Amino acid sequence: SFTIHAGEILGLAGLVGSGRTKLCKALFGAAPYDSGTISIDGKPVRIRSPREALGLGIVYLSEDRHNEGVIMSLPIAKNVTLPVLDRFTAPWAPGAILELRREGRFVDDMITKVDVRTWGRGQVVSTLSGGNQQKVALAKWLSTQARIFLLDEPTVGIDVGAKVEIYQLVTALAREGVACLLVSSDIPEILSLSSRVVVMRKGRISGELDPQT
Repeated sequence: SFTIHAGEILGLAGLVGSGRTKLCKALFGAAPYDSGTISIDGKPVRIRSPREALGLGIVYLSEDRHNEGVIMSLPIAKNVTLPVLDRFTAPWAPGAILELRREGRFVDDMITKVDVRTWGRGQVVSTLSGGNQQKVALAKWLSTQARIFLLDEPTVGIDVGAKVEIYQLVTALAREGVACLLVSSDIPEILSLSSRVVVMRKGRISGELDPQT
């Protein structure tokens, strides 16, 4: 069991295979769980699918960027607005006609916010660097204005400069009151970003650490 508070970055450490990713997927409704409860604001909830998780304000940034984080063959714009597409449909044809100009302005704002290095919103994600692909994946979830971010190895396989920018974005989320669960195998990363760290071993929480001590 563990608790995470609004505005907190809770680190989740442990060896590969300890169950960190399975835990995140269970919380996001992308993997089943056999027992236990999930509570938000003290109220038990049952999450059976990612759609239900999104409805509760939970998003999951996967460690598998290429297969689960972004759709590599689509442009930046379509990746960023994928979870909120209904927001940009015309009021006279809800769910049927997209207002492309309004969608484009939103995507341009998100590109600026996360500082994606690109020639434009139409660039296909597969042609971006790893760090910029990860920023697109993060922008996709930022567009939902979710309250709980499950961040599974958010800086794996990206360069140092992009890592620093991701750190800044995660820290900004916490300042805005978002609860962030940070899974990382990078010990300095998890210690520097987290207010508390819980350690998993064989699918269980085996301890809690104060990064300041």
